[in-house]
Amino acid sequence: MWEEVLVLRNNKIEILKNLVLVTQLGISVSLPIIAGVYIGAYLDNKFGTAPIFLIVCLIMFSIGGFANVFKMVGFKKKKTDEEDLR
Repeated sequence: MWEEVLVLRNNKIEILKNLVLVTQLGISVSLPIIAGVYIGAYLDNKFGTAPIFLIVCLIMFSIGGFANVFKMVGFKKKKTDEEDLR
């Protein structure tokens, strides 16, 4: 009976870890994009250049956000591979 409880507890912990990872991935993509739009719009209003800074900042911040996601996924994969070797 106790073994079943431990298995259920470990499954819940794994589900929560995956939920945290998905949340981190979503935040890591969305916040840089929102920041890029905000900063680009601010610079466009300040210098009077229509959508130039908006597009440039959006592209740069999007690349940065996706780079963070690839780093996190690679770190998670490496950590999982190390746990499998044990």
